[in-house]
Amino acid sequence: MKKSSETRKHYFLDEYVVIAPGRFKRPHDYEIIEKTKRVRQCHFCDELKGRRKKRKFIEVVKNGEGGQKWAIAVIPNKYPAFTLENPKAYGKQEIVIESPKHVMNFSDLTHDRIKNILDVFQNRIKVLQKTPKIKYILVFKNDGPNSGASLSHVHSQIYATSLYPAELQREIEGIGEYFSKTGKCAYCSIVQKESRGKREIYEDDYMLSFTPFASKYKFEAWIVSKRHAHTLMELSEDEKSSLAMHM
Repeated sequence: MKKSSETRKHYFLDEYVVIAPGRFKRPHDYEIIEKTKRVRQCHFCDELKGRRKKRKFIEVVKNGEGGQKWAIAVIPNKYPAFTLENPKAYGKQEIVIESPKHVMNFSDLTHDRIKNILDVFQNRIKVLQKTPKIKYILVFKNDGPNSGASLSHVHSQIYATSLYPAELQREIEGIGEYFSKTGKCAYCSIVQKESRGKREIYEDDYMLSFTPFASKYKFEAWIVSKRHAHTLMELSEDEKSSLAMHM
């Protein structure tokens, strides 16, 4: 049976997307040329060798695997868009190097390593929150050149800026409106709706991962705490261990 297009509304925001399964079959006359061959020299590997001698890490998690002296390192972004010296683009940028070895895929890391990476995120957010004028901290990962990554060595980035995204403000306002109407948390309601549903990917006692009803992007997935927690900073050790399994 051929599936027809449909308009879907966000769970609690006044935003809509059109789900159009038939468009996957539309013709293409562009040739996709793969240009993702990695150069032999790695910027991070060279950078880490130099910093290990000068000891200029921001933060280091020791006890690396396989004889490595450390497991995770945080260094300043060498090419930042935000700096504390620039009032027009005020903020800080840090790089979290997730392995001293040249590992290219996040999925190749162990569960314990990913849990430790989440610990590092919490530690760095706690420190960056104390920086004057910082209003927003974003932890993110670009995986592969098509997502905007320029280096293949497995890593994440942390942005701390004085800018507060308008999109996030709309979401907060939407959560407030939802609570005013229902007396419930919007995301707690989403967890209740999607748990054990047809869009569920994986669920345990602490976390739920699923494909959202009104996805904006291909292969979009959400990971949501089943407990009412506001930020990554509030997650317990068990919840971080669970999150590491979902990632």
